[in-house]
Amino acid sequence: MPLSTLLIRGLKGTTTMNVRDAGLASHDAEFIVEAFDSTLAPLAAMGSGAMWGSQPFSRKDGFVEETLKDVAASERYRTTGEGDALRIFIAEVEVQSPTVTGAITPHDAGQDEPGLRYRAAEDGKRYVSVGAALMRTNWLPGHVKRQFNKEEKIRDELEGKKDSFVYLDVIVTDYRTGRYRKGAGEALIRRAKEYGVEEGMQVLYVDAWAGNEKKLNRFYERQGFVVVDDFAFARTNEPAWLGASTSYVGTVDETPMKVSHTRPVYKLLIRCQIKL
Repeated sequence: MPLSTLLIRGLKGTTTMNVRDAGLASHDAEFIVEAFDSTLAPLAAMGSGAMWGSQPFSRKDGFVEETLKDVAASERYRTTGEGDALRIFIAEVEVQSPTVTGAITPHDAGQDEPGLRYRAAEDGKRYVSVGAALMRTNWLPGHVKRQFNKEEKIRDELEGKKDSFVYLDVIVTDYRTGRYRKGAGEALIRRAKEYGVEEGMQVLYVDAWAGNEKKLNRFYERQGFVVVDDFAFARTNEPAWLGASTSYVGTVDETPMKVSHTRPVYKLLIRCQIKL
């Protein structure tokens, strides 16, 4: 199964990060749920707790079951082209055995850290899962569709687009993996763009929370995205969730590609140019 590989430079040297298809490891669905749970305390600590709230995803009605179904649907679509047009990708980092003394974590000592998810490849290399992304083809979430009657820029950007875009529905990294997750978000977004090109699409959309001084928006902008428009919508029994939509024009492997993404933010429009 082909992998998308990215080299991440850090204090301990260069790390090899792969992005592969979900389903290669039997525990991928469980990993995704655990990764979501791992975000709640760190998000709250950085002032972004309102993005996903405080209830663990593993305790939300139907979340575990839907994640299992999504992983199965992703593998079915990848192998047969049938069913829901969705793909899930897993970012993973190669775990090296120690070559020097002075290991500072179980990983550095060639040991598994309790609770994390590992995969042994056919060539004997071992990887720890650090992030995941879910892509959908020619699909928009309901909270974005509902903006058509409210936000003219979003309507003009999205209305009438058919058979021409992919949507980054979910992206999450596992905070339990510490420094090993560094660069996972960037690697997953790169794979999302590549997937759009593979599908023959020209547009990539994503929506993201824009609270806490729009820090998440700035992350996407660093990846080449710009805001199309901002929006707000109410969640049941919770405050309004603020969102924005972005779009991007650029190339991936010299293939023309326009990317737009819609995300929950304070009233804001973003548009970006991306070149890899």
